[in-house]
Amino acid sequence: MPVEQKHETTQCINTQISQDDLERVVSENENIDSISFSDIDVSELDFSILKGLKKLRYVCFENTKISKDNLEKLGNIIIDDGGVFNGIYFDKYDFSRNYVEIPSNIKCLIDIRSSSNLSKIKGLDNVKYMILSDCNDIKDLDFIFPNLVSLGIYDCGIETLEKIFQGCPNLEGLHLCRNMIKKLETENEVKLERLKELDVHQESQFEGFGNLEGMFPNVEELNICETGLSQINDISRYFPKLETLYLSDNPNLSDITPLLEYNRRMKRVCFTGTSIGSNMLDVAKKIGIPYESTEWRTTI
Repeated sequence: MPVEQKHETTQCINTQISQDDLERVVSENENIDSISFSDIDVSELDFSILKGLKKLRYVCFENTKISKDNLEKLGNIIIDDGGVFNGIYFDKYDFSRNYVEIPSNIKCLIDIRSSSNLSKIKGLDNVKYMILSDCNDIKDLDFIFPNLVSLGIYDCGIETLEKIFQGCPNLEGLHLCRNMIKKLETENEVKLERLKELDVHQESQFEGFGNLEGMFPNVEELNICETGLSQINDISRYFPKLETLYLSDNPNLSDITPLLEYNRRMKRVCFTGTSIGSNMLDVAKKIGIPYESTEWRTTI
């Protein structure tokens, strides 16, 4: 699941530097795990030198002029590094003023925060992992991202998922939080066969699910914590392979018997902060689901 990361050691660069300066930073700070460029022009710098930072996990650009060549060099570091490098952040970016093209060799997370004019970014169709947070013009994106595997959308005010369902057919994880989504639904026939994780936690306006039958045939993990739901009667029908369900902090939710009766695949249910109480295992046993054989793990 894509989540916001904390860095142990960050090197912040907010004054114009030369290639020699960058080489000095690398040689003197070999243990840093993230580096941030802010309000400067780095388009002429050779980022291949960053390969010397063996613990480097993230590079952040804030209102910074960069080039496609910069990003390609970062992409080569990722490939050579074997996976230690995790992500490129764009923070407080106006993409209409700072041209950005994501090269095809970028396989890491692209994290875009508090930025505008997202539709001006080139090459997003190359991206496999992406987080969008606090980006209010997200509605301008066409969301035609055939290579996207995991998408997180946080605090962006998105109201409908129609374009995402249509344009991201290969999603394996979809994570939504603190937006304005009222229902999971679509007007068109869509089947996201690869989707395994679906997360709509802290969607305070969430009212439930529209007719999603056949749309999510392989979802195994569903998170609907802190959504205010009071019933989940249709979940098993819409998510026939569901194994893990997070229901916590829905105080009006008291009965999940329909879920247990329909779905015998469940392995874990977390229901802290609901009205379900500690009788869940009794209900499970009563309808013929032995506690031991189904490996129920509960958090009360």
